[in-house]
Amino acid sequence: MNKKLITISTVAISCMFVFSNIPSSDAKLWDYLIDVELSENSINNQFLIGTVVDHAYNPISDVNVKVTFAGKSYLLKTNVQGEFGKELDTNELKPRTYSVLISAFSDDGKKGMTKTIFQVRSEEHTSELQSPDHLVCR
Repeated sequence: MNKKLITISTVAISCMFVFSNIPSSDAKLWDYLIDVELSENSINNQFLIGTVVDHAYNPISDVNVKVTFAGKSYLLKTNVQGEFGKELDTNELKPRTYSVLISAFSDDGKKGMTKTIFQVRSEEHTSELQSPDHLVCR
């Protein structure tokens, strides 16, 4: 009985020692949160609108926003309410699912990132909106 207890204790202490030496994750939250929404306008283009906020949900003005879509990038700035917008021309796109990557960064080094997706259908060549996938880790 004592031999089993000593063996189990030795194994438990060894496991604690081994696992205590494994470094913890260095993951950090983004400095900014980006909320985006896609809507289709009357000529089948997608209109991307978004807001950049801090973790207290205060809007951040004058932040650089980079929108990357279908191999092209666009540089925008947020307004006083932390809002930005861009019309995405989808008329020449082939039918498939497209990702839109949005990153925000300011002169003081703070940043944030998110993405959203939508699908261009083959028959009508219209777009189907999808919910955004928010990325909140760095």
